[in-house]
Parts: sequence; C-alpha cells; structure tokens
Amino acid sequence: MGNMITINQQDYPNIKLGKSPCTWARYGCLSSVVLMGYNWLNNKEMLPPEGVKKLLYSSEGLLQWGSLCNLNLELKQSIRHNPGSVRGVVDKWWKDKNVFCALEIKNGVHFVWQIGRYWPGLGYRIFDPWTGKKTWQKNDITGCRIIGNN
Repeated sequence: MGNMITINQQDYPNIKLGKSPCTWARYGCLSSVVLMGYNWLNNKEMLPPEGVKKLLYSSEGLLQWGSLCNLNLELKQSIRHNPGSVRGVVDKWWKDKNVFCALEIKNGVHFVWQIGRYWPGLGYRIFDPWTGKKTWQKNDITGCRIIGNN
C-alpha cells in the first residue's frame, strides 16, 4: 500500500468531466475517491489532470464504471440506495487490502472515501473530497462501491 495522497476536488475548477459541462471541482467527488484509492493501492501519485484523461464520463458528467479498467481497477461490488446493506458489505471487504470503498451519500449526491472502520456513535472514518478533510460519516450513507485492482 502506498501513502494516502488526498485530493480536494475544489482545487480543480477548470477540469471538465469528459465532454460534459461538469467540472471536477463541482462534480468530481467520485472521481477523486477513485484516484485516491488507485494511488493508495498502487503506490502512485496520479492527480486529476492525468486521471481525467483515463476515466470516461457520460454527457451528463457521470463516471462510466467500465473506464476503471483504464486504471487496472474494477468495480467489485455495488450497493445503491440501500442503507441497510452498507455496513455488512463494507465490513465484509474491510480486511481485503486490495480494495477501497467509496461511500455513497444521499443516493449518490456525494461520495467519500472510507478510510476507517465503523465506530458506534461516530460512523465511518472518511476523507471527504469536497472539504479536503478527514472526518466521520454516520448519517446519510445510502450505498457503497467496492473498487479494487483487476
């Protein structure tokens, strides 16, 4: 495992997500989590200017999951809009050091990188690419994406 290279998505206001009008700064939370996880798994230091050239996006700026293969990554498991299933899935994958978890907040309005186990009363330890800070996330978790090397 590499070092934890953090990405504050708001540091990249001029990067467009594919051919969409969406910018990394406003809509790049999931892409930021993907790059941070990729860097951590592979001991790399890829930042958004390079990462956006490898990832593909819909005309609405949505990350195309198939493009993870351009980083030798793949979506291992996806839980969407199902808060009751998240903890079991995340706990199942937690010990696998070949994967990382993007937690879905409010049905995909936002994504954060899970960097720690669940603690009662606090939730998950996360890195939030919107604020650029480590914090805790307990509420509004509606899903998760488990991503790893393929």
